[in-house]
Amino acid sequence: MIKRKHPLAECEKCPLSTKPCARTSFPKTPQAKAAIVSRSPGKYEARSGVPFSGPSGKVLNHLLRMNGVSRDEILATNVVLCTPDGGKVPPEAIKACSGRLRSELDGIPLVIAAGSEAVNLLIGRGTIDRFRGYRIVRDGRTIVATNNPALVLRDDSTFPNLKNDFKRAFNPNPTVPFPKVEVIEGVDDAKRYLTERIGDTEHSFVASDIESRGGLSHRATLISMQFAIEGTHAVVLGEREGIFQDRDLLDNYLRPFLESRSHQFVWHNGKFDVKVLRHTYGIEARVDEDTLLMHYALDERSGSDDAIGIHGLEYLLMEEFGWPKYTNPRIERAKKTGVVEDYDEFYEYAGRDAGGCKSLHELYLPLATDDDVLKPYHELLIAGINDLAIPAELRGMVYDVDRAADLYEFSVKPEMEELIEQMRTQIGNEILKPTSPTQMAKIYYDEWGLKHSMRNRPDKERSVDESARKEILADRFTFKGSMTTKRVGTKVVAATSEDAEEKREHIKQFVQKHHRFSKIQKQASTFIMSLIERAELDPEHRVYTELLFHGTNSGRLSSRRPNLQNITRPAEDLPNIRNLFKASPGRQIVNADFSQAELRCIACFSHDELLWGIYERGEDLHSECAKRFFGENFTKANRDISKNVNFGVFYRQSAATFQEKHGIPEKEAQPYIDWVWKTFTGVAAWEKTVEAEIHTKGVLVSPFGRKRRFHLITDFNKQAAYREGINFYPQSTANDLTLSSAIIIAGEIDSSRANIVLTVHDSIVGDVEDNYIEEFSTISKEVMESRAKDRLGWTLPFLAEVQVGPTWGEVK
Repeated sequence: MIKRKHPLAECEKCPLSTKPCARTSFPKTPQAKAAIVSRSPGKYEARSGVPFSGPSGKVLNHLLRMNGVSRDEILATNVVLCTPDGGKVPPEAIKACSGRLRSELDGIPLVIAAGSEAVNLLIGRGTIDRFRGYRIVRDGRTIVATNNPALVLRDDSTFPNLKNDFKRAFNPNPTVPFPKVEVIEGVDDAKRYLTERIGDTEHSFVASDIESRGGLSHRATLISMQFAIEGTHAVVLGEREGIFQDRDLLDNYLRPFLESRSHQFVWHNGKFDVKVLRHTYGIEARVDEDTLLMHYALDERSGSDDAIGIHGLEYLLMEEFGWPKYTNPRIERAKKTGVVEDYDEFYEYAGRDAGGCKSLHELYLPLATDDDVLKPYHELLIAGINDLAIPAELRGMVYDVDRAADLYEFSVKPEMEELIEQMRTQIGNEILKPTSPTQMAKIYYDEWGLKHSMRNRPDKERSVDESARKEILADRFTFKGSMTTKRVGTKVVAATSEDAEEKREHIKQFVQKHHRFSKIQKQASTFIMSLIERAELDPEHRVYTELLFHGTNSGRLSSRRPNLQNITRPAEDLPNIRNLFKASPGRQIVNADFSQAELRCIACFSHDELLWGIYERGEDLHSECAKRFFGENFTKANRDISKNVNFGVFYRQSAATFQEKHGIPEKEAQPYIDWVWKTFTGVAAWEKTVEAEIHTKGVLVSPFGRKRRFHLITDFNKQAAYREGINFYPQSTANDLTLSSAIIIAGEIDSSRANIVLTVHDSIVGDVEDNYIEEFSTISKEVMESRAKDRLGWTLPFLAEVQVGPTWGEVK
């Protein structure tokens, strides 16, 4: 019979009952000031039997000391008392331990829920970011959601959130009152407001915001527009009496006001708002200041979720001013459906957005000035969204719906169906669904008992993804029944079973089909069927993406809804998705691409004589390395290996990573890695200086003024921090060479004859009239090739290649 580890823990029902246990640590004071609840004991806690006794405990103690709290004053425990295998906690274990946890937390006024398991159990289902920072009352106690302190050991970027969350828990800032919201719904009152009240004011910064219906499309229409010239008061122009249907108001009052240069308009993620105003109402609004981007300049951690991420408006207002959550289900439904259930409530919400935006700008502007980030903020972010992103996003790219449908119907779909039939026949399973990771994992690991290097990683233990499949296809695996025993004289020894090779070939053939199916199925679902649906909604069959300026730590632009940057270059074994993006009538696609910009940046940073010399002489690094490693008669495959390894080695990828990502066996990759470091000694020395800079300064500054901050370096995360820092310099600089070039090009070309429609890392994609291609190409090449010298003073050549074609996939 299983002995209970706590009277209220149902250990007899728990799958972890035999695992090492770390019982709750109680305070030494008569009453606990607070409790911290994490997921489960780790290996250090399992060894000591005490929660938070390992490195994560040092992080916890540091956070407590920062807030004047002693470890002796708190209760420390976990959702489950026992250590799970691989870090995954079974739901049955959580349920079995829940009575014990409730009893131990009884009477404690403050609980810090650290990690998703604790948040889900103590607050409710949802992500940590959705609840982060709010002091939520449940069962008479205050609960604050945050990450597990152990996370910072692997990822230093999580430390600022942890620090702020603990401060809000123990020492919350006084709450700043909501702004007073004034609503104007009459046309005449709106005209007077725009001319006599706000139009004639001397306030240079006007916080602006819209609420719209129509989803995330630029075709949306206004529900309200709100302004604030001070954080304590906001004015909402509301639709209830139809003011946005009045052309005189729009053309002669709202347009002149928003297009005037007498005010600077402050938005929060204003790119979307301005697109709506330009497209739907013909108002050439602009973004002069943006509190989302200003906060990103101050805190470059990526945050692609604008609603609840670290750069989200409501999140920042909570963090900076202690505002409680002011959206509710009715507001969220209205924003999603466009149906306003309660206008008064909705206008109050909208006004708070504008007033809060104004208060954030007043707070962040002096901080950005002191931190010396205003130049890259204005030069790259604000100029980038006004001159590049907004026009490109409004333009979109023409998607060939008919060609896409034919590609799917006559090529992709038949091959997928044939592969499914072959896989079903091979294993005798007529209902097999290769799109089901659960089904495929059961075959791989339960039926075949496969073992490979990926299984040593908790996140890949039962993975059937590309990295796992590559291990199998490269013959780096074992399987159930591959070995047997036989007697040799008086000894019994291991031996390969008689049918091992046949079974191995059977597995590889199946995985080859699964691998092929997965690759084309992803192409079909992401870039054919879904884009057909999007394009058919547009009269010109255009697909509109969003260029995201705050989606990466390095500042590299990303793309979403849909992610067009993720469409790979044409490959022999995959459908050519880029061929489906064609030029507008009477135009061609022009692609201007930097040649190896990141590696050239590394040459400039490191001053490595060999690397510098290769580029100065106009040679190809990948070919030179392939020649030196594989000989004069190297093949294209040899050059591809060199290309992958050159980038990877300089960014400190290991031989195991090359095997996982590129299918290059560790035995082949390691000698090449060793050769690269012995050859490019200047790069190695430069990377050591980056390590030192991270330790001594805690921040790296790119030549364009962008910053990469490191918040807490530990023995566990320092190697990752070094890689991040080494990546940051060339990636951020190459991105900004491309971004600043695109901004200049957009200002120099004739926008009636050519448009930039996309940037993809180091390339700029244009949609250009046939008789303007030569001029556009000349402008693009001259700007890109002179940018490094003009802006950074670098003398090393940065070359750009310009290619032209009727479709994106046919540029040459």
